[in-house]
Amino acid sequence: MILKGDLSKITQSATSSPRALVEKWGYGHMFLDDLFPPVLKKQMIIDLLSGRIILSWKPREQTPSALHHYTLSSTGRYLAESGDGRLELDRLPP
Repeated sequence: MILKGDLSKITQSATSSPRALVEKWGYGHMFLDDLFPPVLKKQMIIDLLSGRIILSWKPREQTPSALHHYTLSSTGRYLAESGDGRLELDRLPP
């Protein structure tokens, strides 16, 4: 699903909640967009019913040796992040 522009997309939604994980992609080079692929600029948890942004953050830099993955719990209350040999679990605001 595309949200407000070509480079934002819902990547995951909670099964028992109206919350979803959204990625916002953009270009790092203003005049060379055709030469470089888009990069992940921002990630957000949004409420699909109200449109309210629950949480937003700038993702960590992705490298082949340190990929970071995010997943939203089925209730939409928790966000898990893995990468760099660690796993973090965060409780999201109501």
